[in-house]
Amino acid sequence: ERGWLGREPKKVGEVWVLTEPKLIEAVLIKNHRKFDKDPLTQEIQDVLGQGLLVSDGEVWKYDHALVQPVMTAPAIRRRIGPIVDAVRIDLDRWPRGGVIAGMEQFGSLTLEVVSRVSLGVSLSDRAEAVASALEEILNYYQGFGSPGLRAPRHWQTPGRRRFLAACERARSVTQILIDRRSKLPCTAEDPDALGRLIARHRERPDELPESRLQDQAMTLMLAGNETTTIGLACALRALADNPSVQRRWLDEVDAADLDGDEIDIDALPYTRGVWRETLRLYPPAAGVGRVSKTEVELPGLTIPPKTLTVIPAVTMHRLARWFPNPDAFEPQRWLDEPTRPRHTYLPYGAGPRVCIGQHLADVEAIVALALVGRRYRIEPAPGAEPLRFSISVTRRPKGGVPVKLVPR
Repeated sequence: ERGWLGREPKKVGEVWVLTEPKLIEAVLIKNHRKFDKDPLTQEIQDVLGQGLLVSDGEVWKYDHALVQPVMTAPAIRRRIGPIVDAVRIDLDRWPRGGVIAGMEQFGSLTLEVVSRVSLGVSLSDRAEAVASALEEILNYYQGFGSPGLRAPRHWQTPGRRRFLAACERARSVTQILIDRRSKLPCTAEDPDALGRLIARHRERPDELPESRLQDQAMTLMLAGNETTTIGLACALRALADNPSVQRRWLDEVDAADLDGDEIDIDALPYTRGVWRETLRLYPPAAGVGRVSKTEVELPGLTIPPKTLTVIPAVTMHRLARWFPNPDAFEPQRWLDEPTRPRHTYLPYGAGPRVCIGQHLADVEAIVALALVGRRYRIEPAPGAEPLRFSISVTRRPKGGVPVKLVPR
């Protein structure tokens, strides 16, 4: 296994690290009300306020009930036409060939999809502003929780001032987004989340105040952009590094009907496998953390009050007992789909707080990979180094993930 991390729960200082599925289920599902979110999630309230990623209790239940109906798998599939359209619009801006920075190119693409599908309007003219603000915000949180000194939040250090300025820039873009969407009809039956939120705010401003409307728009814009961008950039790099996998992927892409207004993603099982395997090897979130409110009894383990419990997806996804040949990029493993316990694959978390955008991310990624493959072969960029990641709110690949596009 991965060094010291075996089947049994391990205590590192005052932190419990869990890798057994039954214990993970006990924390994230059966006993989820006995745990609070981890310190980093609480810390990012500075950015996302009471957005769905951060809020809790009745506020989370209220806002989740408004957004969740348009984020289910069937609802996202009904929106596949706009997803395809948004991906094509952005791909038409890509260069004909040459070396690209995957993070930059996919940052623009995912923002186009999220803004059009989840938020109801395009933000393509604000892509650079969103990217620069997000990078500064993530730089601020880099290394959070690692050993060493960290200045208190009330100290106005240069880094803190840059962070606050970036948050203000992001909120300015969010307000532009809300203003644009507000000029269009907004009803409780809209297919986009922001339209529904605006409609409820107009109808019951005491229940959904303007500040929380902005928090939810900000969360949908930033969280929906960052994680899918990382996954897609890493997917291209993995394809570039594995020519046999890429050949099979391109064979599937060439055989599929990708010319219509909609795409049948069920006809792209290997492309789906490429995406799932990318999230296994390079999960954008390192894992899930929870802090016990009281003493919690788990199977064979007692968690004391106020104890941080970590479920490290980045490690679990490479355990050989669940994933044979764990360091290899093998999309085929997702077509064979051997029986493995639930909660061994956690790119989106699990339980009631599972990522609300998981179905959009999956469909968007499959569509994007297929349409990229129709236009390009992928090669490693000259002098490309192995993928390395910095830990912030997400696991961000260093160096922008350069790859070479070769027109087909």
